[in-house]
Amino acid sequence: MLMSALAVLIHPAAAQQWSQQDIDDLLELLPPGASHRHEMMPMRDGAKLSTHFFLPSGHETTSFPALLMRSAYDHWTGVNRSRHFEIVVDYADPENPVYRNGSDGYVIVLQDLRGDGDSEPGADFEPRLSINEINDTYDTVEAISTNAWCNGRVGMRGGSGHGMAAYMGWLSGHPNLVVVAPANTAPSLYAHWSFENGVRRWIHNWLSHRNMTVPTWPKPTLGNYSSRQEWLDTLAAGVKGNETILIHDADRWFNFFLDATFEVFSSMSSGNRGYLRMDRGNHQGEIADLSFPWAAAPVDRPATPSFLDILDGTEWTEQPFLDYYVLGDARRENAAGNFRRLATHWPPPAIPTAWYLHADGTLSTNPPVAAADYLTYTYHPTNPVPTVGGNFSYGFENESGPVNQLVPELTNRTDILRFVSEPFTEPTEITGNLQAELYISTDVEDTTFMVKLI
Repeated sequence: MLMSALAVLIHPAAAQQWSQQDIDDLLELLPPGASHRHEMMPMRDGAKLSTHFFLPSGHETTSFPALLMRSAYDHWTGVNRSRHFEIVVDYADPENPVYRNGSDGYVIVLQDLRGDGDSEPGADFEPRLSINEINDTYDTVEAISTNAWCNGRVGMRGGSGHGMAAYMGWLSGHPNLVVVAPANTAPSLYAHWSFENGVRRWIHNWLSHRNMTVPTWPKPTLGNYSSRQEWLDTLAAGVKGNETILIHDADRWFNFFLDATFEVFSSMSSGNRGYLRMDRGNHQGEIADLSFPWAAAPVDRPATPSFLDILDGTEWTEQPFLDYYVLGDARRENAAGNFRRLATHWPPPAIPTAWYLHADGTLSTNPPVAAADYLTYTYHPTNPVPTVGGNFSYGFENESGPVNQLVPELTNRTDILRFVSEPFTEPTEITGNLQAELYISTDVEDTTFMVKLI
């Protein structure tokens, strides 16, 4: 018998007060004359968010563009944190760092998300959702852009866990937020981080960065705290009339966030600006021992100014487009595929094709003729089928990617049904949205089904 009890534990954020040494270490990464300020920035609901400003020399009399990074990670201080500054600072000469793009300077703003670091959670904060990042970003950009040292142009960046808030911030549509560049990430903690097609995914454990502990048993474990439709409504509202340029230049076919990239792109219209890119690889980048060949950009790909160019004032007029890599055989020279295409809509033009599962284990485009064929297996929720390859996770221990499925941990199972087609006689491109329609009967209240196309 399955229990429906839910025990979500929310812990108060541990204080992360910066020392003067922390601040001095970061100031040393900037060109001479930079200074630091700290503020507990108030949001519209009264919650105050810990915000650190690094101001270039001359900010007392000159205004500059501002780079905003908001994160749930304690990555602002300590060893190897310079990557947050490398976006706007050139370290070719370590003894003489200079601002990029020939600029006289940029304001760098680092902010802890609500409920994290030194920031307050505020009333009714729900750490399992990321919807609050929309309003929090709007209020933060509003506060930044009204300072005399800001020229009214704010850009926002972030990758992976840093990028969630950047993506949600894009949906705020603040007129002074001119460009957002999330990478290797997804906006919705509910729709993309917690679930995949309704199934809880391992990456939900990332919520520990929002001071949460969610048990893995008994199931169901997450509680009914949102719905997919609520997220889709939020996305539609945020995209409508949104003129902030979106540059998502680093998602990959074996990254666990790829569905979010397509979902966001599909929601954009001619009234929006920016582009998204789907490339080879996984969350870390290249897949170990499997290097897909480099491919040139599509010849019809519009010229795209960089993040800093846009932040500095370069105009962008292009309607949204998607640049995607068509995967082929990575191990065979001159294999079909392994090139990039350009799409203005997703899915791209294709021929929808239905394949049918047959009780004799075959897979074909011919519908079954028997009225009552069926197959059965015993499902054990406490002994789930392991994931081998695919796009399941970070991949630090078991790397994500296209992995041979004929391995003992799968072939020795009795709870996998396999269906095999006749061999293909020529290369076939499969691009777009895959869907499986199952007719099932189960006596287990909380049952997970996974379908793989191999």
